[in-house]
Amino acid sequence: MNATAIRVLIACAVLLRAGSAPAQSRPRFEVGAYVTSTTSSEFDASDIGLGGRFSWNAIGPLWLDSEVSFYPRAFPDARPFSGARLEGLFGGTVGPRLGPASGGTVSCRRGRCGGSG
Repeated sequence: MNATAIRVLIACAVLLRAGSAPAQSRPRFEVGAYVTSTTSSEFDASDIGLGGRFSWNAIGPLWLDSEVSFYPRAFPDARPFSGARLEGLFGGTVGPRLGPASGGTVSCRRGRCGGSG
């Protein structure tokens, strides 16, 4: 694992440590940002990107979700066959929320991928 990936994991752990007050009501919308990475053993390369997530609580245990990730660099670095990439996932999540950060859910999403290069 390279040093950049380790720094990203530490930053995510620090950000996830913040909690919410237990008296808050269940949110109708959820919005978040994340750092993502991908590794390919076939090409012996990895890539880091940024993304965003939006969820809407339609009714009860049903949520409609969307995620978009952007990888700004060419992949792989040595002899790239792909330029910057944009990936999107859209679908739903069903299951009970047992607390602000827990619950048992099942998600089903369909995705699209586009790139330059």
